[in-house]
Amino acid sequence: MKQVSRQELAEGIVSYSHLSNLEVGRYNLSNDILECFSTKLEVPETYLTGYNSFSYNLHEKLVKFETHIRNELFDESRAVLCEIKENYPFINSVYQESHFFILCCYYYIEKGDIQKAENIFHKDLNFYINEKDDIQLLSKDILEVYFYIKAKLSYYNKDYAKSYEYYNKQAAYAGDKISKAHIYYNIAQIQCEFMRILSAIHYAEKALDIYISELKWLRICSTYNLIGFIYYKSYEPHLALGFFKKSLNIAKRFRLLSLEAEILYNIGLVYKLLKSYDKALEYFHKIMLLERVPKDILSKVYFCIIKIHIKGASIKKAELKLDEAKSVCKDESHIYRFKVLTAYIQLYKSNYSKYESYMKEALDYFYKNKNWTQVEIICRELALYFEKRYKYKKSCQYYKMAYELQLKECFYKNKDLYKH
Repeated sequence: MKQVSRQELAEGIVSYSHLSNLEVGRYNLSNDILECFSTKLEVPETYLTGYNSFSYNLHEKLVKFETHIRNELFDESRAVLCEIKENYPFINSVYQESHFFILCCYYYIEKGDIQKAENIFHKDLNFYINEKDDIQLLSKDILEVYFYIKAKLSYYNKDYAKSYEYYNKQAAYAGDKISKAHIYYNIAQIQCEFMRILSAIHYAEKALDIYISELKWLRICSTYNLIGFIYYKSYEPHLALGFFKKSLNIAKRFRLLSLEAEILYNIGLVYKLLKSYDKALEYFHKIMLLERVPKDILSKVYFCIIKIHIKGASIKKAELKLDEAKSVCKDESHIYRFKVLTAYIQLYKSNYSKYESYMKEALDYFYKNKNWTQVEIICRELALYFEKRYKYKKSCQYYKMAYELQLKECFYKNKDLYKH
């Protein structure tokens, strides 16, 4: 982190070759040498000499930090985090410092800031933990959290097979029913991604049974919503609606506003699938009336509303909503999804060159960012467009690209079967 080279570190303290021998463990480091290194690296002496020390006061704060995160008390968690950072700018114990970084990752994951968690994991935590040698030094509770973090980050990066593997490792350390329920819920999400519908429902129902027995209403609501989404993905809209409406009743009863927005969006998707566009718009517009709707949900709602207006040839309405949507664009991916809608409007107006330009721009962006789902959708649409325009060579190129992506996805989602 200090950007000090080995040569610079050794200079005036030990020879470069002796430093190499110290690093690989051929010789033991004396405290005198560690103190000289600490001066050069501008850290307290005890930060290097006290790597095996243990602070009971810090331990109590770390336990409190973990307990607050597990109970989703994020204001209290943040207060403890600030207190630790202020009072312990340097944590001498390697064990306690790695413990602290694990809990920081856990905190940001539970808060929904995956990017921050990922930064801490790769910048700080990976330096401390070698899975072959070091994880045996961690407590059972912290090992559970550690594998949960790895599972979540793998899921976020769409490596569902790795995520599944880490959730199974986490399960070996899960100490209570609620932790096990969370694992079942997360595995259900992965099985849904793999389109293993029966397995996804099985795990979701296992989670639901525990949440109901423990009266965890937020989790019950989320799990009904997940089961509804699994049925939606398997093209069983009427079953999906039943679970979404159960989930919505709980969300309204307990004023779970962020969940209510998500459930209303999912119900809108079902009616869109059923081609009941007026009903879909009714639910999408209900979301607009809620307070503090997350921007990512608002962005998806606008996308669906605009698409319905384009389908119904209400181009003026679509254009108005497209202007409104610019204020809720959370990131670049949303901007480029709206660019696709702009392309549809241009196609409706017979501005073919503009349509092609917007679509190819979006395609380049999603390809560069490895969003293969969007790449496949755009390829299919461009293939069909060029086919209708009698440009068969271009049409074939895009059909081929879409087909190859589909094969790749099929192989990826079933690679465990291919291995056998």
